[in-house]
Amino acid sequence: MSLSFRRSLCIVICFVLTATVQPAVSSGTASAELPGADFTMPDTTVYRFGSVPPGEPAVTLVGDPDAAPRVTNAASGVKIASTLTENARTFEFHVPRAGTYMLKLGGMTATDGGTAEVSVDGVAAGRYGFYSVTGQYPRPDQYIGQLPLDEGVHTLTLTVKHAGNAAGNGTGTSMYPARLTLTDLDPVTNSKQRRTFFTDEKLAAARQNVQQYDWAADMRDSVLAKADEYVALGYEGLWRLVPTQAIPRSYNTNQLTGNFSPVSGDLKSYGNYPWQADPLNEPWKIVDPASGYKFPTNDFAAYYESGLDAHGNFDPALADRSLLVNTLYPEKGPTWGVDDGYGWVDPETNRRYTFVAYYAHWFGWYGGTAVIYSALNSLQNAYIYTGDEKYAKAGAVLLDRIADVYPSMDVAEFSNAIYVNSHGGTGDGKIVGSIWETSLVKMFITAYDAFFTAFDDPEVIAFLQDKGEQYDLPLKQSGAGIRRNIEDGILRQVAPGMYWDQIRGNNGFHQSAVAMAAVVHDTLPETKYWLDFVFQPGSFVNSIPRRVTGGNVLFSLVNDIDRDGHGNEAAPGYNRLWISSYLSVADALDGYDKYPAADLYRNVKFRKMFQAMYPLIMLGKYTPSIGDSGTTGQPGMMVDKTQSIKAFEKFGDPVFAQLAYMLNGNTAEGIHSDVYTADPDKVARDIEAVIAEYGPLDLDSANLTGYGFAALRDGAADGGSDTRRALWMYYGRTSGHGHRDALNLGLYGFGLDLMPDLGYPEQANATDVNRFEWVQNTISHNTVMVDRQKQSAAWDGKPLHYDDGGMVKLIDVEAPGAYPQTERYRRTSALVKVDGEHSYAVDFFRVKGGSEHHFSFHAAEGAVTTEGLDLTAQPTGTYAGPDVPFGQRPADDSVTGSGYTGPGFHWLKTCSATISRTARSASITISSTRGTRRRATTTCTCA
Repeated sequence: MSLSFRRSLCIVICFVLTATVQPAVSSGTASAELPGADFTMPDTTVYRFGSVPPGEPAVTLVGDPDAAPRVTNAASGVKIASTLTENARTFEFHVPRAGTYMLKLGGMTATDGGTAEVSVDGVAAGRYGFYSVTGQYPRPDQYIGQLPLDEGVHTLTLTVKHAGNAAGNGTGTSMYPARLTLTDLDPVTNSKQRRTFFTDEKLAAARQNVQQYDWAADMRDSVLAKADEYVALGYEGLWRLVPTQAIPRSYNTNQLTGNFSPVSGDLKSYGNYPWQADPLNEPWKIVDPASGYKFPTNDFAAYYESGLDAHGNFDPALADRSLLVNTLYPEKGPTWGVDDGYGWVDPETNRRYTFVAYYAHWFGWYGGTAVIYSALNSLQNAYIYTGDEKYAKAGAVLLDRIADVYPSMDVAEFSNAIYVNSHGGTGDGKIVGSIWETSLVKMFITAYDAFFTAFDDPEVIAFLQDKGEQYDLPLKQSGAGIRRNIEDGILRQVAPGMYWDQIRGNNGFHQSAVAMAAVVHDTLPETKYWLDFVFQPGSFVNSIPRRVTGGNVLFSLVNDIDRDGHGNEAAPGYNRLWISSYLSVADALDGYDKYPAADLYRNVKFRKMFQAMYPLIMLGKYTPSIGDSGTTGQPGMMVDKTQSIKAFEKFGDPVFAQLAYMLNGNTAEGIHSDVYTADPDKVARDIEAVIAEYGPLDLDSANLTGYGFAALRDGAADGGSDTRRALWMYYGRTSGHGHRDALNLGLYGFGLDLMPDLGYPEQANATDVNRFEWVQNTISHNTVMVDRQKQSAAWDGKPLHYDDGGMVKLIDVEAPGAYPQTERYRRTSALVKVDGEHSYAVDFFRVKGGSEHHFSFHAAEGAVTTEGLDLTAQPTGTYAGPDVPFGQRPADDSVTGSGYTGPGFHWLKTCSATISRTARSASITISSTRGTRRRATTTCTCA
């Protein structure tokens, strides 16, 4: 319902609920550096290109720098202005001692970068790519080859062979080498010497608990079948699960428009990420859930194998293109549905489908459906619970192969207009977008700790040694060498990845990844460097070169966590992630002996974060869907039972025991500590004692002035009767993952969300028009729109009065930042008790300023009847006009995408209109899925 007024507005709304049973500190500076960035292992020498201080190892140019292609000093290293015809320059470096060396090349990326062949002493050894979509950040040192080198001078020749990334992205051919590293392979040493995340004490407790407790045995049994499937693949099958960098990744098949099938069209009704697959039995195939058609239609597995280079990396230039033929549905033509890794364009619709990239993202690498993530997770847990070395050995082989390829992984080599990833629009990431990369890399990190002893197993060494000989890969000759490969290829990538925005997500995501890497690495001074970086003041610099100048944890706890324990997000679902991620940091450091000063459990703001979510609980089962959080009208609480148990164990506050008890179905039976805790039943006994003394959780009204949320509660749940009802108002931040919904109102009663907000958008990307024109817009919320404009982004409103009286509960808030043109934008809402079971809500909304006001009101789904309104139906179009189709923005209505500021009226259809200056009312009979209907009567009086 939307009511329009062209003068100052004061609306009084009365909700009457009746029931009938019927069927149906400073944040730091941008110049802050990564601590320990220049650290090198004693067996490694770094030679630098360009201007090098006297006495330091250098790579020196052979010949005149002004000769073609011209060589000039760059900010880091040199720039070679090469072309495909004037394509090579040679450099010299001095080896002080004869031996066998592993060579790696590091360089800067650039939008005009190309792909080079790297030769040593005239013999081609490998290749290196200098291209990225954004450029101006260093690509990690990448393996070129392992070579015997005599003492003396050797040559390094860089020859540009392909424009851009050699796979269709980029047209430049310049080269930007910065450093050459030589690691003496005789002997090879690694750093980590003990388990530090899954300590021996934790493993012993877990293995004891699975023998003693049914719940722990269930955890073990839930992973063994899947783990055995991966063990059955054998070492060769596990090793071949890992695709290399030249295969792009994308979370949609059809760019930012979503996921479409060439047969079935839009697949949105099957979910945001709807394609299905059976990666163990049909690798590289995704299945249309509507029609059953499989894509790509060619045998991509064979094509991929045909393109492996000397190091086992896929190179499309080597692949057999005769295999790019439609073998599944030949009646549709030889090229129909064929994907060479970079997508297929339907000639009839000109729509691009990235089948292989979608598979690589969702069924290769990322999430529970992906074979790599699933294999590591199940093998890790199976080994932890059983101690059976077969799981650790299988995981060790897989993890070592991941370490071979991880330094080269970079989503920014591919166009983010074609391959979409979770990076918030920056284009940055490694295997996947930078946001989701934070969780993926943590799986790699913990797996290394879990499998730590398995790398010395003779079977593991023998298999990996054979693969090293087959593909000329180093660090496969011993357990120490394999561990070194993982430390170099995974652990030492994490802190630089955070600094250069490749491993960065919401607050806490990247900090916890670096903290876990530091603790698992367990080696000074690197561990201290990385943890210093986690706590170092800093910020995200969102300009090229993008970087994160410090983890900012302590500053963020003081300045970003409000006094109610919420982060700087509007959406409860996103603020909840803060505590989850910071908890990962806290648990990684809890009791860690090489960095004892960083105990987050002693920080009062961290403790407050555990208290942030429970004041939002409504009727014991709902959380308001504020901002990008929750699902329309659906029950769900943002309070986690495991976290509540952890908080009670750490802090002892009775409210955490009450929360755990409530979340466990109002019983202590079955509550326990985690599987790594000796005597895990003790906490249940302690919780029972708290309930005996304090009783179950019974929330009063609350006003969270830091977060900007008030809840007015009445009624009780006692025995079989539940008379709880609640009214809430949101007046907090409206940017980021917030909606433009200052002074939004919600109502609960009879076990239902009577005025549900839309919550999380169907597509949370930067271009989805429904998200920015409707879901996030002011008009879709129970508030007032001024001058046909979306509200301005604001941090919070100004609470003027709050009262939790026995008969009348009231909240009064001014939101001056919502519309700068208004002198007053104020809402006063009260919940008035009728009797023990019923209340009514009175709502005053006062607006002064602007020229036009729209009061928007909606309830849950149901039939609407009115009094005092003579409504005339509009037979066509939308509220934007009878000629404006649903969901189509008029040409003169703001701009598309995230910059949209218009009213969003084209998302309102089935319109009726009237002109009335008198009191009027609307009754909405709300249908419940539990066979009852509730009626909300709304009376509006305007002055």
